[in-house]
Amino acid sequence: MKKFNLYFLVVAASIVALTSCEPDEVIREIEVPVEVPVEVEIEHETEIQRISFESIQLDATGYKNNFPDGLVLSDVGFYNYYDAVWSSWEGFSVSSKTDMVTAGYENEFSVYAMSGANRSEKFAIAYSGFYETTNFKFLGNQEFNLRSLMINNSTLVVRALEDGLFASRAFANSDWFKVVISGFDVNGVETGKVEFYLADFRDGKSFICQEWTKVDLTALGKVNKVEFAFESTDNGDWGMNTPGYACIDDIIYKLN
Repeated sequence: MKKFNLYFLVVAASIVALTSCEPDEVIREIEVPVEVPVEVEIEHETEIQRISFESIQLDATGYKNNFPDGLVLSDVGFYNYYDAVWSSWEGFSVSSKTDMVTAGYENEFSVYAMSGANRSEKFAIAYSGFYETTNFKFLGNQEFNLRSLMINNSTLVVRALEDGLFASRAFANSDWFKVVISGFDVNGVETGKVEFYLADFRDGKSFICQEWTKVDLTALGKVNKVEFAFESTDNGDWGMNTPGYACIDDIIYKLN
């Protein structure tokens, strides 16, 4: 009998609570503005910074490879060199192009995907440098622990690896193409290396990276500068024949 009374009281309280709600009550969502180029989130009391490329303004071409004042996002400076005489460039450019069909250098600014990483509109393209190694660095001699970045092949590279392009041959058994990511402290001392295979035809594989992939960079340790170098089994008298490109997005690092 005592148990029945307790149950009755709980049910009665629930009925009172439900009937007290106003039928026309509306819950509204509050829109919070988000800073586009950089997002800061808290993860186990550690601040995590994310560098994306959404804030870069692009014209009708859908890309930008010339930054006279430098390509700077938050506290990060990205190497970019542009030669107006030859209309050539190296380092980092920014693009929104997603042409996954057209082969050749006229389509050098397209990622082999429908968008940037995590459905973003824009991304960066790292192109191997002649005058300087393609790199980004933290300004003001700052050092941070990198967590990761997202990477994918460009359409130019995918089509060249599949069908060949000028001096670049189509890949076959035992071929590979990779990017070597190296970290350096503020004194220029190397802190570590991370390798990622953008294509791997060793041991019977026929892998060509064709989607945004997360690369763990924690092995680099605390860095001031990060360099990108490309290596391939397809080389000639003038160096690597494989086009030295990779698409980059969402660079994550710790603030403390």
